[in-house]
Amino acid sequence: MSRLSELVDAAANGSTALSALLRQVKVVATRIGAADLREWVDQELAGYDMAATLPAYRGTRQLPVRGTWSGPMGSQLQGQVSHVGLSEEFVTGLFFAAIRQPISELEMLASGSTDPGIAWDPWAVHHYDQVERGIGFEYMTLVEAHVVVPRSMLAGVLDGIRNQVLELALALEAASPDAGEPQGPTIADPAVQGVAHQFVVNVFGDGTNIALGSGSSATSTVIKGDLASLIAAARSVGLDQEAAQEFATAVETDGREDGPTTTGFLQRVKTGAVSVAGGVASNIVASLLLQAAMLYLGTG
Repeated sequence: MSRLSELVDAAANGSTALSALLRQVKVVATRIGAADLREWVDQELAGYDMAATLPAYRGTRQLPVRGTWSGPMGSQLQGQVSHVGLSEEFVTGLFFAAIRQPISELEMLASGSTDPGIAWDPWAVHHYDQVERGIGFEYMTLVEAHVVVPRSMLAGVLDGIRNQVLELALALEAASPDAGEPQGPTIADPAVQGVAHQFVVNVFGDGTNIALGSGSSATSTVIKGDLASLIAAARSVGLDQEAAQEFATAVETDGREDGPTTTGFLQRVKTGAVSVAGGVASNIVASLLLQAAMLYLGTG
């Protein structure tokens, strides 16, 4: 059974831990040379730091907040904390949260017996109580509050990632069944490259960085409809200014990535008729230029 067939079966049966499933994706991503795909896997496994761009399914969202109020004679009251009347900055900081934890931690939290919570800092509790005093519960003082993270929401996020892995494996299998095998096809194959690129675009959206792959740190961001960003991307993968301009003009003239002028230019890159700096294989550069054209046209 091929690596992709095993990945399809593991993703479809639902019993394989998602963290184990992602490690299989990492093997595939490494073997096909898809740096962006591997980076996504690494971030899912290790968690996203505060500077990282989050996929939409992990993005910031408003969540319920519950608190405990203390009153006379040791009385206590628990209930939902309202954000009505608070400043936008306070609400954004304490009633919204993003999901940055590693997949293994999310799996553990989703399988727990209660909804996990993120405790407010004591300063925030005091500030809220001062703002709300006389408006909330009479003679009661807020002593504790926490953001509630519904287990159902976490389960939905995890299931969505599993579905994405399944779609990726099926798409790669359709493009090239040997993808992910030792010495198998890489992103130098346009079909494999297209699947890997489309997956990253689906996860992170338009304006995705294109990378030269293993061993290179050169990246460039192509913005849909922005010709200057397309030229900059062409320069970043090794074309000189004149060739980059010619490529951008071809894409703009054709209006599609498989147009005759664009295809002809890419063929010249592959054959070495267009010089490429930086020591990157010409077929890899051609694949990256195709990816850049798709981003510019919004078809990727």
